[in-house]
Amino acid sequence: MTAYFCNRFQHRRQANISRRVCGLVAGLSLAFFAVAQGHAEAPGCVLGDQASCEAAAKAGNAAAQLDFGSMYEKGNGVPADLTEAVRWYRSSAENGNAVAMANLGSMLESGRGVAKDFTEAFRWYRKSADVGNANGQYGVGHSYEKGHGVDKNFSEALVWFRKAADQGFAQAQFKLGYMNEFGYGTANNLEFAVKWYQLAAEKGLSIAQEKMATAYEKGTVTRQDYSEAIKWRRLAADQGLARAQRNIGWMNFAGLGMPVNYDVAMKWYKLAADQGLAKAQNDIGVLYTLGYGVEKDYVKALNWFKMAADQGFPAAQYNLGLAYEYGRGIRTDRAAAMEWYATAAKHGNQEALNAIKNSCGTNDISCIENKGLSKANESKSTSLSTANQLTASQPSTCSSGREVYVGLDGDAARAVCVSASPPEAVQSFNAGLSSRSNSRISDDNIPCSDGTTSHAATRRGACSRHGGIAR
Repeated sequence: MTAYFCNRFQHRRQANISRRVCGLVAGLSLAFFAVAQGHAEAPGCVLGDQASCEAAAKAGNAAAQLDFGSMYEKGNGVPADLTEAVRWYRSSAENGNAVAMANLGSMLESGRGVAKDFTEAFRWYRKSADVGNANGQYGVGHSYEKGHGVDKNFSEALVWFRKAADQGFAQAQFKLGYMNEFGYGTANNLEFAVKWYQLAAEKGLSIAQEKMATAYEKGTVTRQDYSEAIKWRRLAADQGLARAQRNIGWMNFAGLGMPVNYDVAMKWYKLAADQGLAKAQNDIGVLYTLGYGVEKDYVKALNWFKMAADQGFPAAQYNLGLAYEYGRGIRTDRAAAMEWYATAAKHGNQEALNAIKNSCGTNDISCIENKGLSKANESKSTSLSTANQLTASQPSTCSSGREVYVGLDGDAARAVCVSASPPEAVQSFNAGLSSRSNSRISDDNIPCSDGTTSHAATRRGACSRHGGIAR
């Protein structure tokens, strides 16, 4: 199942990563079972050699059946065939192989090669866990976390994740960090969270490495140390983690722990954007709009904003509204601008709501509602902005006549007065970094109802005026 993880999180570049953000952590549940807790190669079975493994598997050797199933799952020495993989995992599991039990549970949970069946998946996870297998223990913990085949119970999830983590299972260590960070089944404890994230990161788990990078960048629990942040983030980025790639780009853009370098920022943004990460696509649109590191090109900016907006990224939806309102890369179209502002505002973008209010008049509720925003939508946008404002540093007011680049990156509001030269603009931008919230390690700090997290939806700034762009 390690191959499944790599496919899901590193190589499916066409996937809609922005819409999967709330599922990023949950996706760990279906991974790592085949080799995370290794087993000796079966006697008489050479992995990748169909003849030897098939003969041993058909002779009833449980380890060979596990290996033969893995070959079919990965297409190693045989054509990939998930149905055959399930068949051989089941044979091995029924012969008492604990790793095969966990693999079979994963296939049943995900519906890969077999009809999805949470109840049966949990049964196999539990059988594996009961004989001390970390893969199975992790699967049981995940089932309790998600309510798959059993009532949702975060406290029980913690118990089983801890069993697997104590055996050195990196994904379970990450889960313990995550649940301590966000207070699922336990009180919030950032010190414990960092402890577990570091254990997982040291084993090479990319999303844990990104968590460590964010902890050092923000100075959460640990000291603020951009060099350490860059070290961990680069490890994650080199494994193909899109969020880490984007965030390295951001550090190059903002000059955090390194000189400002827009060319390098673009390189990293592009790697993440090519995987479908909406935030990076919006960032590229920003660079083309500002002409930082590239020749200013509103048409290219528009295309990147559109890609991110189509994934539901609020800042990009707002930026598309600006493009239509001011004719950047496309003919001016006030109606289209209002449509995009309304879409962004419904997703919690305060700047978009302000743009609609400016168009309608602040107190013209009927006009605002005609733009597609009910009082409930307006309340949602306002409350999201207020929630972020509680932990955000305020950007400085821009001088008269300067176009403004405003936004919320992580949990700190900042602004760039973009008519300044690039270095000056970034200095202005970094002036907003002095006050940082330590309430979360993650930069995607809005918990989802299922226990995962999503990127912060709001983008706001005290320095907003017509013509500014959001990130």
